[in-house]
Amino acid sequence: MVSGGERALAVSPDSVDAHGRVTRATVMFADVVGFSELAEKIGPEGAYSAVTGAVKILDGIARRHGGSVDKYLGDCVMVVFGYPVPTADPAGAAAAAALEMREQFREYRRGLDVAAVLDLVVGINTGSMVAGDIRGGAIREFHVLGDAVNVAARLKAKAPRGAIYVGPETHDETKDSFEYEPLGRMQLKGKTVEVPIFELIASRERRSVVSSCSAEPVSARQAALGGGLVRPSRERTVPPDSPVRAACST
Repeated sequence: MVSGGERALAVSPDSVDAHGRVTRATVMFADVVGFSELAEKIGPEGAYSAVTGAVKILDGIARRHGGSVDKYLGDCVMVVFGYPVPTADPAGAAAAAALEMREQFREYRRGLDVAAVLDLVVGINTGSMVAGDIRGGAIREFHVLGDAVNVAARLKAKAPRGAIYVGPETHDETKDSFEYEPLGRMQLKGKTVEVPIFELIASRERRSVVSSCSAEPVSARQAALGGGLVRPSRERTVPPDSPVRAACST
């Protein structure tokens, strides 16, 4: 639910504060979906409490990874990595945060009576943007705006439940540390040229441990087709005293 955010993203550059400047950063939109369906099942107050609890988890994870929570857009959190707090690797921090968000969200969801109703979708994009205060009358809006921000929001809107979609620059800057499934070029609202999109699957470091446990992470699309969250991998012999075995047993 980002209707307010969609309007904000269309703010004219003429309204940028005189101190606004062009900067390079990574923007994330993390959206908890399923509120309306949940409200039908347990009522609006219960749904509000459940979603608020989830958003608080996302907020805390974003901040731990060096992100600045720019705005809440209903049940969606907008986070900027690299501005205004400098970050050595904004794209990598955003990718790591998104994976932790998904993991912790699923853990939180398991504690709900109607767990399957709520889900998380994330869009991440890296690029140049205008940073500063956006003012319009009594309204003070985003600290960053531009095409890179728009693309992050469109990626979030495009992603199916449980998926993390990233743009090409985020992928290029993090592909050595994270595993992706290329989804090809897709048409995004407001773009005249199709954009290459990648689904973030797992940290390569984390995957090496998971693989040793005889399971591999799969994409949201694969999970939907296969009906599961993991698929078997090749068997590997792990020594009894290996730290990998210890990690698998926790």
